[in-house]
Amino acid sequence: MAEATVRRDYVNGCSTSPVAFLGRHLTSGRHGDDGARRACSVAPWKPGAGSVVCREFASDAVIDNEVSHLMHEALGFEERERVVCYCKPLD
Repeated sequence: MAEATVRRDYVNGCSTSPVAFLGRHLTSGRHGDDGARRACSVAPWKPGAGSVVCREFASDAVIDNEVSHLMHEALGFEERERVVCYCKPLD
């Protein structure tokens, strides 16, 4: 299963907008990354193939999820940056 969306906000590592974004993706069984592979081939996001034109396809992964990193690289994604997120309660 793979969920892909079009994001118009800032997407880390990208320089254009809108950006096609591979969100949640679950892999299992011997077919592994088939869901993510299908999301990567969605035609409406390719330049000139419809009303939404995206020039970049982005995704992210938790910093210690090596399996996800390998899957992204196998699908042609390249690492652009790493981010550490912080939060502070306001109460």
